[in-house]
Amino acid sequence: MSTNLLLFKLFFSPVTGWATHQVFIGRNRVPRDLRKGRFSKADVDRLLEQSWREFDKLVADSSCELTFGTRMNVRLAALSLAMLHSLTMDGIERKYAIELIGDTCWKIYQ
Repeated sequence: MSTNLLLFKLFFSPVTGWATHQVFIGRNRVPRDLRKGRFSKADVDRLLEQSWREFDKLVADSSCELTFGTRMNVRLAALSLAMLHSLTMDGIERKYAIELIGDTCWKIYQ
C-alpha cells in the first residue's frame, strides 16, 4: 500500500467512523418499518470494517492523477462506492443506502 493511500486511510477512517456512527445508530434498517430493527453500534462497526475491505479492492492507483485534490476525490468516490456495496450486501435497499451515505457525507462536510 502506498504511503499516500495509507495517509488517506489514517485520516479518513476515524472521520468516516465518527460520522457513520452519528448518522446510522438508532436509524431504522428499513425506512418506516420498525420490525426490521435499527442500526446498532455493532452493526455500524461491522459495516465500516466491510466498507474498508471493499475499498481496498476498489481503490485504483491514483498516482497518475496530477493533483492532491484529484487523487483524494478518486479515493473518496471509491470509499462511497465501497460503502454502497457493503450496505446493499447487508440487505439495505439501494435507494436508502444512498440516503444514508449522503447523510454521512453531509455530516463530515458540516
